[in-house]
Amino acid sequence: MPIRIDLLADARDLEEARHKNPLKRAFWIAGFFVCLVILWMLKLGVDIYFAHEDYSRIEKRSADISAQCAAATNNQIEIIKADYKIDSLNRLSTNRFFWAPVLSALERSTVDGIQVTRVAGMQTFTQQDSRNADPGSTTGETPGCTIEKISLKVQAVDTSPDEHATSKYKVSLNNCDYFSNTLKHGDDFVLGDILRLPVTTASDPSRQFVRFVLIAHFPEVRHGQ
Repeated sequence: MPIRIDLLADARDLEEARHKNPLKRAFWIAGFFVCLVILWMLKLGVDIYFAHEDYSRIEKRSADISAQCAAATNNQIEIIKADYKIDSLNRLSTNRFFWAPVLSALERSTVDGIQVTRVAGMQTFTQQDSRNADPGSTTGETPGCTIEKISLKVQAVDTSPDEHATSKYKVSLNNCDYFSNTLKHGDDFVLGDILRLPVTTASDPSRQFVRFVLIAHFPEVRHGQ
C-alpha cells in the first residue's frame, strides 16, 4: 500500500490559524463601525445644512411678518387717534355751551332800580398736553385734554335811592334756577367792581346812579378725557 506524505499540511495550518486570528476579526468589526460613524456624520452634516436653510427661510419670513405687524399696529394706532379726535370733536359740538339760556335767565332776574348796561361772556379753550405720572405712581400717563372755561360779566347801574338794589340783584341772580343749577357752590355771582361815587346823567342831573359789575365763573369742562 502506498504511503502519502502531505507536504502542505504545515502551510494549511498556518493559513487556517491566520484566518482564525481574533485580532483580524476585531479590525474588520472596528472598520465596520468606523464606516457607520462616518456615514452618520455625513447624514448629520446634510441634516444641519437643510436645517440651516429652513432656519434662514423661517427667519426671513418672521422678519417680513414682524414688519407687516408693525405697520399694521402703527396704522391701528393712527386710526384709534383719529377716532378719538373725531369723538372728541363730536362731544364738543354736541355738548357745547349755549348762551341763550343765560340771556333768558338774566331777563327773568330783573330788580327795580337796576339797569343792565352790558353783558359779556368769556369762553376760552386751553390745550393741556399729556404728562407722565410722578415716579412711584400707579396711575400711568395722564392723557391730554382741552379745558373749557366760561365766565359771565354783567355790568349794570343802581339807580335806587339807598343803593340796596345791587345786593338784591345779586341775590336774584344767585337764586335763579338756571344759575343755581349750573354754577357750582361757591362760584355764584360775586361783586367784581363797584363805583361808589354816584354819577349823574346829562339829561337828568337830579338822577344819580352807581355803576357795578357782577362776575360768575361756570364750572370748567375737560374735553378729551
